[in-house]
Amino acid sequence: MNLEVVHNLEDRRLCQWNELLLDAQNPMPFQKYEWAVSWWQNFSTDKDKLLIILAYEDKELVGIAPLMYRVNMSYTAIKFIGSGYFDYFDFIVKKGKGPEVINGIAETLKINFPCFEWALSNIPEESDTFKILKQSSSFDVLSFFHDIVPCIDLPDTKEKFYYQVKGGLRWDISRRERRLRESGEVEFKACNNIAEARELLEDFFSLHIKKWESVNGYSAFKFENMRRFMRAILEKLFPDKTINLYYILHGRAKIIAICPAFELGGKFIFYTHAYDPDFARCSPGKVLISKLINYSIDKQYREFDFGIGKEAYKLEWPCKTKQLFDIYLFNNKDTLLNCYLKCRRRLAALYLLLILPMMRRFRPVVYTWRMIRRRRGQYARFQ
Repeated sequence: MNLEVVHNLEDRRLCQWNELLLDAQNPMPFQKYEWAVSWWQNFSTDKDKLLIILAYEDKELVGIAPLMYRVNMSYTAIKFIGSGYFDYFDFIVKKGKGPEVINGIAETLKINFPCFEWALSNIPEESDTFKILKQSSSFDVLSFFHDIVPCIDLPDTKEKFYYQVKGGLRWDISRRERRLRESGEVEFKACNNIAEARELLEDFFSLHIKKWESVNGYSAFKFENMRRFMRAILEKLFPDKTINLYYILHGRAKIIAICPAFELGGKFIFYTHAYDPDFARCSPGKVLISKLINYSIDKQYREFDFGIGKEAYKLEWPCKTKQLFDIYLFNNKDTLLNCYLKCRRRLAALYLLLILPMMRRFRPVVYTWRMIRRRRGQYARFQ
């Protein structure tokens, strides 16, 4: 196994990135070359440095580790490019080459960085990365449960699928759609060209902001840098239909629900959605999900992926769940710095997994936090 390090996303050695992704065991849209480039252009800072490790076997590219790092005062923080902006992630490895590639990447980092904290976020439990690195004896390893991803294994016909759906949910969707039709024609549509997609993405931003502000919340898409990032993803991934926008049109003119979603490797990935709160009593979001599942079955996809999070509107469908973990690796040395880094990660996990969920149960705490955010002007700063 020969490993090379690349520090530039325009390096010609990366031309096989997407080709290798198609031959990976579990390809994800968040692993595409265009996703990494778009994130780097919109969110990286002067302190961030690229660290892309390429693994070759007999001159054939068999693995990519799309990493970045930041040098702090006494240690190096290493993580995936785009951490925090994807639902789940992993190394890009050719089928059957997981152990050799992952161990090679780990050893390369250990040789090049004498003191580091290597944070791998949102790793699926069934991934080779999780299994291999969690048991590594070359590092001090911490792993914490992060979240779940609800998924539906799709049968080949809609009749078989809806046989699994609870009768109450089937009846509720039918009732909500009937309510919508009583006030106008309802049509489920997919975007057909890039010009239409650009307009629909702006409609999505507006509906997402309107929906969250109707409940005194805030939308991530109120921030201009987040909108720029999504526009860049659309421009780069729409031509091969890795991303598309699906929507419900009411009365031939008004978009009442819309969803940007990804399609790759036989999966439909429901990224997020927005709906018009003026139509909340008709649950246009629920109707849209049922249409998207029907669409996925018609396309003969094997899986409908709801994306990260255990929201109730996902779990009411006949789902299985995949667990995601965060893995942290440290130099296998009993130094004061390593002890400090591990202690800090344990406290952060305690806060995120135990304290924060408890605080969110108390609405006064949530409202106070939102009010503070608004008073500080986070929205206005990025508008």
